Amino acid sequence: GVRLPAAGGWRAPGTMADGDVDLLYALRNNYHLGAYQAAIAEANDLQHDDLGEAENVERDIFLYRAYIELGQAEVAVAQIDGSAPMALQAVKLLAQVRSQPETKDQVLETVSDWLSDPAYGSNVMLATISGEIFYLAEKYEEALKCCSSASSLEQLALAVSVSLAMDRADHSKKILDLMLAKDDDAPLTSIAQAWVNIHLGGEHLQEAQYIFQELGDRFNWTPKLLNGSAVASMAMGQYEEAERMLMEALANKDGTKKGDTLANLFTNSLHLNKAGGKYLQQLKATEPNHPL
Repeated sequence: GVRLPAAGGWRAPGTMADGDVDLLYALRNNYHLGAYQAAIAEANDLQHDDLGEAENVERDIFLYRAYIELGQAEVAVAQIDGSAPMALQAVKLLAQVRSQPETKDQVLETVSDWLSDPAYGSNVMLATISGEIFYLAEKYEEALKCCSSASSLEQLALAVSVSLAMDRADHSKKILDLMLAKDDDAPLTSIAQAWVNIHLGGEHLQEAQYIFQELGDRFNWTPKLLNGSAVASMAMGQYEEAERMLMEALANKDGTKKGDTLANLFTNSLHLNKAGGKYLQQLKATEPNHPL
């Protein structure tokens, strides 16, 4: 789980610019770092009266997204009903797309309808989750439109991911600068910075490696951070080091889906001239819809 780091600058982490305590600070960070079990535990601890209506919705969004990342999308599909706020309805659609890819076209149509309704146009959380659905469906221009208000760190992070998927590292660097200006201490900003560095390549790869190392040591070495660090190692030709990190991620027992780890182990084994077929077989068996 997340250990609160020492206070940076003039305000401690977990406090807002106006001095209010950010009750969702640990939940958000656990989710973004890939500590999904810790995020679920944190969300379940936040069932109290101190949360406002918007915070309750945001808490539930992170709770169900954590279940999706653990391969338990059916929890979100079953528990989010028709009376839930629109952003949560979008999380249910995200769960559907992740677990039943054949529903993609229908989901995209629904999301597009919602976004064209002026009543929902200013709903930042709805826009963010919709952007994530478009990103998954490789509808990158639509995904970027969902991030256009740039009103949250998460929207900016999604815009970075989309730009990198479009091979526009130069554009993602500009968005990253906005993230750094908004909150340069947030793990989400650091992770975005690391992936931009990986895509820029060359001398930037070592910087990406340092960022993952710092996050892993400061918080917790999750499969998400181990995979990021392994990709940086592979890009630098450090295949033994990449394999060590990926095996550590594979051994992780917190329930995180292993698809990316298996895909990276397969790719890495080709560079090491090792037989990697077993990783590909495991991947096909456990996550047949994985993009590899």
